[in-house]
Amino acid sequence: MKSSFDRLYTVNIFKNINYNKGKEFQDIVELAAEICETPVALITLLDDEKNHFVAKVGVSLDFMPADTSFCRHTIQQDDVMVVNDALLDHRFADSPQVAGAPGVRFYAGTALRVNNGHRVGSLCVIDVQPKTLTAVQVKTLEVLSRQVTILMELELGQQLMRQQLADIEEQNRMLMNISRVQSHDFRAPVALMLGIMNIIKDEDYTAGKEYLQIMEGAVKELDEKIHLIVEYTQVL
Repeated sequence: MKSSFDRLYTVNIFKNINYNKGKEFQDIVELAAEICETPVALITLLDDEKNHFVAKVGVSLDFMPADTSFCRHTIQQDDVMVVNDALLDHRFADSPQVAGAPGVRFYAGTALRVNNGHRVGSLCVIDVQPKTLTAVQVKTLEVLSRQVTILMELELGQQLMRQQLADIEEQNRMLMNISRVQSHDFRAPVALMLGIMNIIKDEDYTAGKEYLQIMEGAVKELDEKIHLIVEYTQVL
């Protein structure tokens, strides 16, 4: 059995997609409104607090409260939910948007079911006049809702791919830094120590204090570079 928590987790994943750049979602709501002959059409994502409007036509709001949303009933059904006259339906007659402004009377919506089986929202059409839909209009809503989920999952896949590419680029940057440290920053203190060791050998290993101090500085620098490499590899 799929839990409510898992559904909300899935909704939150899809909420993070930047839908504003995708004209396809707007095309779908406009087409749904035209085919069903309604002034309002919405693509929504429903979490535990709000019904978020991903794409919309005929409304200026960006969301509505989840507890008064038609969508919370829609996601519980397998088929298109049609409410011909909301004033005659006990589930919605007292709802603020039905009893008050804007005076919703007609609603038809179908759940958006994504690949993991969760229903994350709906594609719906709304009118302030009672009405019915033809079989063709109902079928069209079903087909369009499937196109919405395909587009949503495509957008999510592209977003994940972009994030993975960014992660790979960051790892490559760190690897380049490691390579630079190994090929350049290591060589300087090592070369200095080797040079000091040659001088000490030439003086029959009777090193003066100044040579040992230089050697000590080179060792400390080398130790810092080693710690830097360790930090990089821990991040990777």
